[in-house]
Amino acid sequence: MGKQLKQETVVDREAFDKGQFEAQGGFKRINQTFAGELETVLSEINQELWQEKA
Repeated sequence: MGKQLKQETVVDREAFDKGQFEAQGGFKRINQTFAGELETVLSEINQELWQEKA
């Protein structure tokens, strides 16, 4: 996920259903790793990234 954040400023659900993440099961599989909280984690990451830029 860290590599993806370096490539794209905003990482969202769609980003996990393409490229290298798609090959690993996409959003659904990665979301399981985060106990169903991946959207919350992504939201918090994006908020922190954008706060720093503002």
